[in-house]
Amino acid sequence: MTSAKPRKYAILGIAASFLIILHILYSAQSQQHLFQGIYFASGSIITSSGATYDANLRSQSHGRQLHLFEQINLESQKYSLRLVSSLFGNGRFITERDGAWLKSTTPIDRDISFNHTYLSAASSELTLYKLKIASGSPCFYIKELSAVRCFGPER
Repeated sequence: MTSAKPRKYAILGIAASFLIILHILYSAQSQQHLFQGIYFASGSIITSSGATYDANLRSQSHGRQLHLFEQINLESQKYSLRLVSSLFGNGRFITERDGAWLKSTTPIDRDISFNHTYLSAASSELTLYKLKIASGSPCFYIKELSAVRCFGPER
């Protein structure tokens, strides 16, 4: 019976070592940035009512900061986000301060209003899941907004 104790401790030691190694790998991976520099996206937003809006998005990231400037038709908005964690190309961001309409001249769609209201509140979360796209451009599915954004170099 005494030989079972050392075996039990050996198994616990191996399991603890394995978990420590996994934690170190996770911590190293989660410190990597999703993308660095200035990126640009343009296209159309199709709302639930079927309306389409022209959209332009400029993203500038440095370190763990991400600054977004979004223009939808004639409406402009800006946001400041901080990367909380990332893992294998996916990331979770938190808005740092309340966003603001920079220019508002026309009524906006309810879907766009929801997205703006959600992103405008400080401490709102955005979870970006990296999509595998053959073009090589960074593309993400944004869970909270049910949106896909693909970025390219600034033009």
